[in-house]
Amino acid sequence: MSHSSGITVSDGLLSTYSDSSRNSGVRAIKIQIKNEAVLEVIKTIDPVAEWEKDFDLVPTLLDEREAAYVLYRTDLKNDLNNHLWYLLCYVPDKCKVRDKMVYASTRANLKSGIGSVGIVDEIFGTHATDFNSAGFVAWKQHQEADVPLTELEQQKNEEVEAGLFKGGAGTSTAYVHGVAFPVDEPVVTALDALKAGDINYLQVGIDPDNEKIILKDSGTHDISAVPAQFPNNEPRFHFFKWTHENDGEVVNSILYCYSCPSSPVKLRMLYSTSKANVAAVAQDRGVVVDLKLEISNADEFLESDIRAQLHPPKAETKKTFAKPKPAGGRQLIKK
Repeated sequence: MSHSSGITVSDGLLSTYSDSSRNSGVRAIKIQIKNEAVLEVIKTIDPVAEWEKDFDLVPTLLDEREAAYVLYRTDLKNDLNNHLWYLLCYVPDKCKVRDKMVYASTRANLKSGIGSVGIVDEIFGTHATDFNSAGFVAWKQHQEADVPLTELEQQKNEEVEAGLFKGGAGTSTAYVHGVAFPVDEPVVTALDALKAGDINYLQVGIDPDNEKIILKDSGTHDISAVPAQFPNNEPRFHFFKWTHENDGEVVNSILYCYSCPSSPVKLRMLYSTSKANVAAVAQDRGVVVDLKLEISNADEFLESDIRAQLHPPKAETKKTFAKPKPAGGRQLIKK
């Protein structure tokens, strides 16, 4: 399931789209996310030829390092005499990973904000040339080919439905399966120390500017002190080795907790798509996780809940009683 970013359509964008749907003065509208909060019109271009040929104007709107949407107006109209549009979703390979994720999760917001009834289809691409006239023809031919999909192609299509970007008419593709940022050496060292028992807690974060996994904290804490380590304004990943007793035995259980308090949209998405890869790094170092948790704030990290999940109460077995055999063995009763 894809998650909405919460970013909204500006009044200016809605007005431009509505006016252009009724009139023929604008061929394409370039849209970008501003201040992590709103979808704004960046630039428009006017038609110069037939609409199929005017796709050659689209690459002039695109930057190789910045993701963008383009609403492209055709000369076709619906029953209400409004123009029909293509939604072009452009996410270049060189743009930041977190931007790829935010634009992926905002596409639905854009469609619902302007009304999807006028959108014919969506085209995804990672190069500007994916959206020129030759790219549009290639995309259309692919759509009309109706050939059976391979298992890999089906998987990629499912990823697109989940809100992840897919290359369009060109040969390039861009997928966000989960973010595999490089890991700082102190993170690896701390995981090794956790496994060895030298520490029982470590906190992992993400450096969004340099796009890497970093160590934020490590040490030894009682379980009651662990929530105090959780920041209340940024997500984090936490590993905690809890030594405790259960049924008279000493047990060491490793918890992997993803805490995600209220914080900027980009940061939340960056952490959300990195949690599986952080877990994989721990697994590679031999850290076996016994319980995974996801919480919004430190108050949800409760010993009682953790114990119940690690050691659920055993179901009582019902005792069955055999019926006594009749004296003298089996007897037949005649009526």
